[in-house]
Amino acid sequence: MLYVFFGMVLLYSAVSMMIKRKAPPLDVAGNDPLRLGATFHDPAIKNDIHYVPHDVPVGLGISGGAGILSGMLGVGGGVIAVPAMNLLMRVPIKAAAGTSAFMVGITSVSTAFVYYSSGKVDPTVVAPAMIGIFAGGRLGSTLTKRLKTANLIVIFVAILLFLGASMLLKGLGVDVPWQRR
Repeated sequence: MLYVFFGMVLLYSAVSMMIKRKAPPLDVAGNDPLRLGATFHDPAIKNDIHYVPHDVPVGLGISGGAGILSGMLGVGGGVIAVPAMNLLMRVPIKAAAGTSAFMVGITSVSTAFVYYSSGKVDPTVVAPAMIGIFAGGRLGSTLTKRLKTANLIVIFVAILLFLGASMLLKGLGVDVPWQRR
């Protein structure tokens, strides 16, 4: 049941992001009561992007839910957090992806110590995986800097569609080749 629900949430997120492909509106009035506004430089368009997150309590709730689902299903919470930050909180996709990566990094480090101390980590598996993750993370962040936002959204939507369909099919008991073990 969880796989079906999570698959449907991912598919809904993908469709929502594709429909709302243009950049979220900026808060031109400068309203930032929580002082969460930020600016980043986007090398792809050679411009600074300023934004103010909206609906922070909603984002907090969805992030908590994403954490619970990802912990239960063993998937990254970023597939929920990034669309939530982008669609609901109006955080630009590049800032949402960077913020999500940072959050995952912090929670992964703290969780790693818990699993390691209880003997549930195999260093012979972790070492090569870490090398791949570091190299992939470096390449991914470099590509993100060079890609225009619209192209990044298309890639993210494609990933969401694949993950959502995979989860939905798994939940419905459909045997698909990429899920066989």
